[in-house]
Amino acid sequence: MKSLTSFLILLSFIPQSSVAAIYGSDGRRDAFLAPELRSVFSAVAIMVGTALISKNSDGTSMVDMADKVSDYVCSKERFAKQSSLGLCTGFLISDRHLVTAGHCGVPNEVSSDPNHAFCGPELTWYFGYELDKPSAQPHLKIQDDQLYRCKKLLRIENTMRAGGIENNDFAIIELDRPVKGATPLKISEKSVRKHDTVYTVGFPMGMPAKSSDRSRVLDNSHAIYFSVNLDTQSGNSGGPVLNNKNEVVGILISGHNYDLYKDARQSCERYNRCDQSGKNCNKNAEPGKIGQISNHVQRIEFVRPYIETAH
Repeated sequence: MKSLTSFLILLSFIPQSSVAAIYGSDGRRDAFLAPELRSVFSAVAIMVGTALISKNSDGTSMVDMADKVSDYVCSKERFAKQSSLGLCTGFLISDRHLVTAGHCGVPNEVSSDPNHAFCGPELTWYFGYELDKPSAQPHLKIQDDQLYRCKKLLRIENTMRAGGIENNDFAIIELDRPVKGATPLKISEKSVRKHDTVYTVGFPMGMPAKSSDRSRVLDNSHAIYFSVNLDTQSGNSGGPVLNNKNEVVGILISGHNYDLYKDARQSCERYNRCDQSGKNCNKNAEPGKIGQISNHVQRIEFVRPYIETAH
């Protein structure tokens, strides 16, 4: 099965994916419900296994949308009928340079090798994977100018220490050509402060693009990352975290230890739901010590020198 093969290829690139939870009411919105973020949606792409894409002869490609979110969660969970495609998010910082999480490409490594395996032909970046109206499904047939490959790696870092994230987790790649119809995101010149409002746009569980509505900086004490309570799941890794000026202040890199839990009665997985502090979650989602209870966001200031080099 082609989709399974591609999924296994993607897993080999993602030794640690971002997990998270729903904090309070679910703040995820499809693109058509967030028209004020149109330019932000245009700048994000999902990392897809190239095996899922078949080129036509007329400048279009077919994308295999066989997998559904309901393959992984209970059928009555929100968005369960939507497609599930790809495992990471990336965003444009110039017309051809894309930023994502380092753990989307390496388990524990720092590299500036332009021919790194993360730029291999197995991976494609797909722009415009979103819904444009209620009850819609993403297009199976898309334009080739929505699909891009990595031409060169500029920098990738994913260096972990026992007990949590202690070092950088980011990657910057140059795409094979300028991205058509997209507006690169602006990098904030100011660091975040505790209680600042932030949001993200990405692909939770490989769904069509979602915004996760405005959240708060819960903890700003760590040097490398800050903590927030965004409603995200695996697949949001690498997505931009933005302030109320739509400027990037960080990269989403990890989240709550338990984003899903087993519903024994229904024999399926449900989203973990917590309060705004990341506590008082679903009782069945707390097997012993929970550990991390918020999203961690790589501070963009540690990535800025490489971004400036890219420009």
